[in-house]
Amino acid sequence: MKNHLIALLVITPLLLSSQASTSHATAKAGAKCSKVGSKSVVGTKTFTCIQSGKKMIWDKGVTSKPLSNNPG
Repeated sequence: MKNHLIALLVITPLLLSSQASTSHATAKAGAKCSKVGSKSVVGTKTFTCIQSGKKMIWDKGVTSKPLSNNPG
């Protein structure tokens, strides 16, 4: 009985953490996404979730230029 409790206490956090990491995965072109129209910025690229057939996937991304700090 004690071994079952220890196993349960070890396995439960592992399962919960693995689900959380997949929901916050970094956007990558062609990977699955969860809501059409949502955007994710990775480095200098902005990815948008699009509908492709019956799937929702991240598009190829649009490169954005970094803002300069020179005011003039």
